[in-house]
Amino acid sequence: MESIEQWYDRNQSQVAAVEVRPVTALTPQSGWAVDSTTGRTSRPDGKFFAVEFFEFRNSGQEVPGYIAPKVVEVGKGAVLTVVRDSASGEKEYLLHAKPEAGKLHVSATVQASESNLASGKVLFADVLTDPGLRCDSVEIEQDLGRMKDKINRHIRAVLIDPQRDLVREKITDPGKVDAFRWCTKAEVQQLLCNRNCSVSPHLLEWLGSFA
Repeated sequence: MESIEQWYDRNQSQVAAVEVRPVTALTPQSGWAVDSTTGRTSRPDGKFFAVEFFEFRNSGQEVPGYIAPKVVEVGKGAVLTVVRDSASGEKEYLLHAKPEAGKLHVSATVQASESNLASGKVLFADVLTDPGLRCDSVEIEQDLGRMKDKINRHIRAVLIDPQRDLVREKITDPGKVDAFRWCTKAEVQQLLCNRNCSVSPHLLEWLGSFA
C-alpha cells in the first residue's frame, strides 16, 4: 500500500506556480481594486476577502504602536473532516492533498471559505445534509495577529456505515479521487515529522478539537 509520504509526494505535481504581484501592478482585469477613500484592497464582487491596514496604539506589546495589514474575510470558513472506524477499530480521517497558494498541504476533507462554498463546486460540501453522517462542530478564531474576525467552523462528520466507499461515491471526476485518502492520526504525525510544513494548520486545529 502507498505510504502517506508517497501519496503526498505524488500530489505535489498539482501545485500551481505563484508570482508575487505588487498592488501597484494590479490591473482592472485582475478583479482587484484599491478603494481610494478607505484604502481597502478587495475584489469588486465583495467575495472571499479584503486587505486592510490597522493602526494600534498603546498595544501593551513589545512595540507600543504600529500599523499592520490584516485579511478581512467575508463570512466564516469551514473545516470539515469525515471520520470512520477502520477494520482494526482505529479511527481514520478522510484527508485531502490540497494544493493552495503555491504549496501542498494535507488538509481536512473540506477546507473552504464561505464564498467558495457558495460556488457549489467544493467537493464533499454536501455531506452536512447526508443522512449517513452524524455531525457536530466548534468555532475557532484564526490567527488574530493577521486576520480580523476570521472564524472557522470546525466540523466532525462521523460515517455511520464505515463500509461505504465515500470517496468514489462523492467524486464523479476520476482524476480527483486520488487526491483524497483515509489516514490515521499516527500517519498524519508521521508525515509532519518526515515532510516539514506538509500538514494544514487548520487540520491540526481540527485534530486538537476532536481527535
